[in-house]
Amino acid sequence: MNIYFKYDLEKDILNHRIIAEASFKGGPSRIQGFFKQKYGDDFTDKNIHQFIKGLLFSYYKIDDPNEVAIKFQKMWNNVHSEFTKKAKKIFGITLEGDIIVYLTTNDRSGLSIKDNFFFVNIGKKSPLLTAMHELIHFYTYYKSKDRAKELDLSDKEYYDIKESLTEMLNLEFEDLLVGAKDGGYKGHENLRELVKQEWNQSKDIEKVFKRLAKVIRG
Repeated sequence: MNIYFKYDLEKDILNHRIIAEASFKGGPSRIQGFFKQKYGDDFTDKNIHQFIKGLLFSYYKIDDPNEVAIKFQKMWNNVHSEFTKKAKKIFGITLEGDIIVYLTTNDRSGLSIKDNFFFVNIGKKSPLLTAMHELIHFYTYYKSKDRAKELDLSDKEYYDIKESLTEMLNLEFEDLLVGAKDGGYKGHENLRELVKQEWNQSKDIEKVFKRLAKVIRG
């Protein structure tokens, strides 16, 4: 698996559209609110483009997004080897191919496991927490997609499981997060505590997944 950080205006526009159409469980997008104040629901490429230009120069104070991509790439390269080693030990799999991390001016980030990309906010001091959080989703999907189908999990049930499993970052990747913590979303507190209990007891990610599924199913 190779991780590449890039800035692409068209992809930034795409992420703004994704966020506008999604119901993000983590709460509303502040940046999306700014857009609505100025343009309402007129999501033309021209309006989003102008909005993004304003964000880069006035809100984020960024002259060249590519410089941020280079900085983020260097930060990731420092942890890439250790991250993949830890992830393989936990999930028992290796992700193949290239995954592109596109920088976005939105404060919420979409992803596409099918197309091997996700987004990171361009204004962050460090991309590591977001990148590791999204990559845990990739590992969870490829490790458990057959199990999820076998259990006939609903989209909501799978969502609760995959988001709760990012508690693994706090359990096994703390040294790579440099003081950051994956706080999770409201409503997942008990499931995240369950992840911690089962992992500390079994050190088996499949058992963690099954236990979460059993609890969610009642």
